Amino acid sequence: MKNITLIYTTLLFIVSCSNSDIIAEKNENNFHSETIVTLTDAQENNAHIKIGSTLKAAVPLVINCNGIIDVPPQNLISISSPINAFIKDIPVLTGTRVHKGDLLVSFQHPEIIAMKKNYLEANSKYIMLAKEFERQSTLFKEEAASKKTLEQTQSDFETTKVIKNALQSQLKLLNIDVINLSADNMSSVISLYASENGYVAKVTANKGKYMRMEDEVMQVVNTSHLHAELQVFENDIVHLRDNQEVYIRVSHDKTRLYNASIALIGSVVNPVTKTISIHAHFKNIDDKLKPGMYLSAEILVNNEPVTSLPETALIRENKNHFIFLKKSKGTYEKIAVKVVSKNDSVYAVILPAELEKSNQIVLQGATTLNNSISNAE
Repeated sequence: MKNITLIYTTLLFIVSCSNSDIIAEKNENNFHSETIVTLTDAQENNAHIKIGSTLKAAVPLVINCNGIIDVPPQNLISISSPINAFIKDIPVLTGTRVHKGDLLVSFQHPEIIAMKKNYLEANSKYIMLAKEFERQSTLFKEEAASKKTLEQTQSDFETTKVIKNALQSQLKLLNIDVINLSADNMSSVISLYASENGYVAKVTANKGKYMRMEDEVMQVVNTSHLHAELQVFENDIVHLRDNQEVYIRVSHDKTRLYNASIALIGSVVNPVTKTISIHAHFKNIDDKLKPGMYLSAEILVNNEPVTSLPETALIRENKNHFIFLKKSKGTYEKIAVKVVSKNDSVYAVILPAELEKSNQIVLQGATTLNNSISNAE
């Protein structure tokens, strides 16, 4: 029985030693760490690894950003009453397209009649004093009137002229035609008309409402100068230039592409969002574009040939990218790189300076090498 036990123990020892030798040989011929991969000749052949250097390809470098469609301040017109008054009529609704000269709103108030009355009285007195001043001037030249009388008449004439002109300016602000104003058309109503083509963006009042001069009745938007107001992160500011091409898509129709170009680059970074405003002018617009719409945009920064690699050379892990570099026969090192843009299956990359001219970059088989690291872990 002791002999059997001894034989069994001896065999177990021999088998253990043999397994240790196999494992040792395997580790020696196939070594993996977090960044280094070592393959046997057979494994290297099976991986179909292709070695080479970077490419010079025209991969557009673009900046992705968001924004809204907007209009210049002078194209967004706030309509309010030029005098405290009641709204008599609003013939338009939100979204109504208006043309220059169309009626927007009319107001009514007794004070309007009083202003017209004061102007007509002042104008009548002005006409009378103008004649009297001319008469006194003639009499003074003929020594038939005193200088004092002439001066008093001139003073009254100049004072009345100032009053008349002031009242006339007030009526013009009310859009009242003073030339055709007479005692026979003393209406208490004033009307406001569209000063340019556009559409009614919003209406904030209703018929019969009492409006103060500072109260807004509606907004009219002239869409002839639509532009894109983009927000670009501060890290991308160094790439921006005037006249760079911009490709825009609006949120409701991603299939429609609008072309634009940068017209103005802001000079102040928003301290909260860390973005800067970019003003871009559209090259093609249609009726589907409305102020306030959200949009996504791509700013074309560069379309010159840049350092590039095929998609098969890159490994993506979360937001990071890596390549493999052949160090020696069967040994490869995993190195981090930065991807800046993509065109189909070609990526523009930024490599460590020492790799720019290297011809030992793995162009095909990077996934197999990376799987070797993952499996070893």
